[in-house]
Amino acid sequence: MGIVIALGFGCNPGSNNNGNETQVETEKTREKSSPKENAGAKMFDNFEDAAIYYHGIFDDDKVDEYGNIEINMGTASTGRLKLNLKDVTIESEERPEERGCADICPPRIIISFICIKGPCISDPALMDMPKNQSGSIVFMDIPKGRKAEKILKELKDLLQ
Repeated sequence: MGIVIALGFGCNPGSNNNGNETQVETEKTREKSSPKENAGAKMFDNFEDAAIYYHGIFDDDKVDEYGNIEINMGTASTGRLKLNLKDVTIESEERPEERGCADICPPRIIISFICIKGPCISDPALMDMPKNQSGSIVFMDIPKGRKAEKILKELKDLLQ
């Protein structure tokens, strides 16, 4: 049983009368922030720099030089994860706009953490609950989600 944060909107955010400008802007944003541009370039070489990048995405969430992180996406009952990056694999899925939320689910990136050896992910607000085998966070801001994924993966690699 994994922790999943899913944000829904009653309508397509950013839509306008003809819908064309929003789609064009989205495509431009995707082109500019494509991870392929700097796929081989490292963002940081040491933990101190990594922590600065981490806090740029996750604000005041915790991270330490041993790989322990806490993420709080700001929702009441989901989107809170406590784990060690060394104990998980990190996967992502970019989802297009689609039906399924209150009306239309906007484009989003789902970043999943899957435990390698056994349940290793907990909710820092519910420490009495058993640990989970997986957990996920969702970014509706595609460029920010891509950056978060890159930071998390590079931080994990740095700590290995």
